[in-house]
Amino acid sequence: MKRTTHNQNGYKVCYKEEGKRSYVRYFLTYTYNQALRAKNCYIRYPPRERETGRKLNNPKWAIIPVTEKEVQDGIWRECPF
Repeated sequence: MKRTTHNQNGYKVCYKEEGKRSYVRYFLTYTYNQALRAKNCYIRYPPRERETGRKLNNPKWAIIPVTEKEVQDGIWRECPF
């Protein structure tokens, strides 16, 4: 996927724990700068998993563009956190 700083659908800040294969969406933003700022804050102060509250095991953070299919499926109707 081509990396770009402009995507009209928004961006997801996701993490992948050590030993896992898939990314988990943690935060949803409209702009790349907002996503970058959120990512930098989470790296500095690593959060806990939302469902169980356990500490994340060495998470790797990534900014992933929201796809058109995700928009059609209603990603922006969900809570952005």
